[in-house]
Amino acid sequence: MAKEFGVFALPAVLFFKMSSKEPVIYAGDLYEEQDILNWLMTQKDPSGDVIDEVEGDVLLKTIQESEALAVYFWNKTLCELCNSKAYRKQKAKKDVEPSEGSLDEDSEDNKTDECDQCKEILEELENIDDDCDRHGITFVKTQDFKVAMDFGVSEFPSLVYFEHQVPNVFEGELTEEEEVLQWLITQRTEDRIELITRVMLEEMVEETQYLAVYFYKLNCHICDEILEGLEKIDDECDVFGIHMVKIQDPQLAKRYSIKTFPALVYFRNGNPLLFEGDLQNEESVLEWLVDDDNRELADEIEQVNDRMLERLLDQSLLLAVFFYDDNDCPECEEILE
Repeated sequence: MAKEFGVFALPAVLFFKMSSKEPVIYAGDLYEEQDILNWLMTQKDPSGDVIDEVEGDVLLKTIQESEALAVYFWNKTLCELCNSKAYRKQKAKKDVEPSEGSLDEDSEDNKTDECDQCKEILEELENIDDDCDRHGITFVKTQDFKVAMDFGVSEFPSLVYFEHQVPNVFEGELTEEEEVLQWLITQRTEDRIELITRVMLEEMVEETQYLAVYFYKLNCHICDEILEGLEKIDDECDVFGIHMVKIQDPQLAKRYSIKTFPALVYFRNGNPLLFEGDLQNEESVLEWLVDDDNRELADEIEQVNDRMLERLLDQSLLLAVFFYDDNDCPECEEILE
């Protein structure tokens, strides 16, 4: 019977709600009875532990200042389920048959602006809010459409994890709170290649000097294998000042002459260069990314970090280095030009 409720490891604690067919599985330490009690109390009264809602400048400031932040983007008018024909018919039927005291209930519904799908997912996510806090992850929700569009979020609901303002979109099933929690913890504790959207990529191409973009598609075994290999060199890329991200966008891939997947495009100050070697050999990918011939751009002085400078000093017979200060040198920019 345990397997029927999604329990594959015993012992386990489940909380059954009269309003839901699926039980909530406790994800914490079963040896900590106080934590279990607090969790049970939260399940009994979810309103006592809710995810904070923020928007506008407050949301942007939170994204800028938070070291690890999970943002649940949801919007009734844009939610796929809300826009479905079946949902609209069901809602219209409810509107025609108001119940006693429906005026107050409708006012409350309009105030929260929720749909069944978004609300159910939100309840699931609120079950892991405390777990996120324990791992140093701030969790917020928002219906700010403008901020969502700015970060390329076009499907609702969506979950985006920000680490030092760098976004990463959750690909899994939002109703599976355990999957969401494990994904967030992994993002927090391990360096992973971030999944971005088209809008995010366009912004990064403009703002990031060295950007490696891995184009891949879903249900592609070789894509997943290569991605695992690239994860191994992600930290090394960071050391050399190269930011690596991944994206699923076949239409955008055509813009860069990508005909087969997976593929890797290297942007140097916005100028794309397609990798034509063996993506399954991650070490050769790293060598290609840090190679001077691939990094250099005509009529531009290359900006490097300490590690890349050390590499250049070791390999170059003749090297001119211009040291400057962004913050306290008014004439530096003029001299650089």
